[in-house]
Amino acid sequence: MVCMSKRVRDIMRSNVYTIKEDQKISDLLNFFVENDISGAPVTGKDDTLTGIITPIDVFEQIHEYPSYIDTM
Repeated sequence: MVCMSKRVRDIMRSNVYTIKEDQKISDLLNFFVENDISGAPVTGKDDTLTGIITPIDVFEQIHEYPSYIDTM
């Protein structure tokens, strides 16, 4: 159990995996599985931080709501 008095630096991962913003989504999902991670910083062409992505971000984009919701 994590002690609530600890700091983020005490429990964070220091080996940070990043992914480029122009990578394919299929590559991203494989990247998460291969590295056993649940999110990653996204970097641009000049390696500057442009965002953070998680599997939830992907699922929200590909999830299709049932058609009956449109009729409610």
